[in-house]
Amino acid sequence: MPFNTKLTRALGIERPIVQGGMQWVGYAELASAVSNAGGLGILTALTQPTPEDLRKEIRKCKTMTKKPFGVNITLLPTLNAPDYGAYAQVAIDEGIKVVETAGNSPGPVIKQLKAVGIIILHKCTTIRHAQSAINLGVDFLSIDGFECAGHVGETDITNFILLSRARQSLKVPFIASGGFADGQGLAAALSLGAEGINMGTRFMCTVEAPIHLNIKETIVKASENDTELVLRRWKNTSRLFKNKATAGATKVERESTTGKFEEVAPWVSGKRGREVFINGDPDFGVWTAGQVIGLIHDIPTCADLCSRIEREAEETINKAAGLISPKASHVTPPIFILPKSSLLITPWWYPPLRFSPGANYADLTGRLVSEKTFQVGHDPTCPPTALRHHRNTRGLAEGVAATGALVKAVLMDRREQKRVQQAESEPGSDDEDVQDIIDAKKKTEARTYAIHHEIEEGD
Repeated sequence: MPFNTKLTRALGIERPIVQGGMQWVGYAELASAVSNAGGLGILTALTQPTPEDLRKEIRKCKTMTKKPFGVNITLLPTLNAPDYGAYAQVAIDEGIKVVETAGNSPGPVIKQLKAVGIIILHKCTTIRHAQSAINLGVDFLSIDGFECAGHVGETDITNFILLSRARQSLKVPFIASGGFADGQGLAAALSLGAEGINMGTRFMCTVEAPIHLNIKETIVKASENDTELVLRRWKNTSRLFKNKATAGATKVERESTTGKFEEVAPWVSGKRGREVFINGDPDFGVWTAGQVIGLIHDIPTCADLCSRIEREAEETINKAAGLISPKASHVTPPIFILPKSSLLITPWWYPPLRFSPGANYADLTGRLVSEKTFQVGHDPTCPPTALRHHRNTRGLAEGVAATGALVKAVLMDRREQKRVQQAESEPGSDDEDVQDIIDAKKKTEARTYAIHHEIEEGD
């Protein structure tokens, strides 16, 4: 069953799953596959050498899917910054409806995109940064926990706390990012207040991901311990796959006496990292991976993965709901039992009762009644809607009174029915006696209807 969240409604997608923007991975092949699978695929702008190359990739993606997809624009701390405004303008020109932003000082780009009504999904690793992004007018936040791949921030707050803090303090809807790979994770994220999830590393390990098969198999074989934090000394902490390149980088980070970035730069070269995905050598350079690699055990298609996640999430939510038992309640619901009938009434504010063999229940008078003494049934004079009361204006006591009055009216109605039947069947009864009884019965029916109408009007 498709999920219906603020994310799916706003983006026009079937499943609350976003493929995060990933350098050297977010190409049309992957983005279109995720979108076709019901999620939101994302092209990574800076994977393209120029804004015009991004335009070509967007147009290529449009030929591969008719469903919504987005563009990621990450603002990097670099001396030779790309023309972010030009990349954003291409997204505008090509009719992109959703842009994922991340990084430092995104204000000008967000303003440029918001001016034409583009939905902004901004990635944050702290609540403070999220509040700043809200002030810039973003539509959704992607809350990145410390488990995530790539830039993890400097606060080391994991998602279990970060998502709950977001739920408590943010007025803008958010999705969860970092540590998600399956439906159980999606169910957990929704339970913590998120409107969906963002996955990066999990989508790297799919059939359509445009990286070498050996890297995908390396991910499958890895455990949650196979990542490394580097560049913390320079306040640019990143989580990368643990390999020979990260070992060299962390050695420099520990032992450098100058603290100059030039000493570590060769070890964290982006060009060498790109070659990893082409030549399939996991030790050739640095590449991002989250702790979620410990949860990845196969290489499915994006369609199979997204379908599985949806199914697992639904099963998990239903299983959790099944853990709630009426027996755990500290309040015994009053039961209204009509003698010598099959009608059982409970107030609207209690869930449907589950009766246990041999258990005893209390009726309105406080008498203990065995479940064997009555049957659960329905009565045409007492439709379920009539058992509700004014939910917004009446209190509990008034609800009991209204329901009790209805029960009394139904009882009177039944007594009058019985009198009519007896009068008609008894020899010697004249028409006037029968008519008097019928008139009394009509008054009772009118009273019953009035209570029905009164209760329903306030519902």
